[in-house]
Amino acid sequence: LSLEPVGLVLSALKPAQDGDGLVLRLQNPGDEASEARIELGFPVREAHACRLDEQADPDAGPVALESAGRVLRVSVPARALCSLRLR
Repeated sequence: LSLEPVGLVLSALKPAQDGDGLVLRLQNPGDEASEARIELGFPVREAHACRLDEQADPDAGPVALESAGRVLRVSVPARALCSLRLR
């Protein structure tokens, strides 16, 4: 896994509690929103923002999948945590 830009922090990559996919969490400690680019070593067919309880977050923005599901792009607000559910 690689993460850009440098100011973002990978805080978790773990199996989902219900066993269906993975949960990836990013933290943006900066004062400005940042566009995350996450390159995975495996493809995903679906990615969406989720809350800390791992349920879908209907208020979150979209997660773009690129390069056959190996690259994700998502906006991470300033001083915030962003959780993504990957399947």
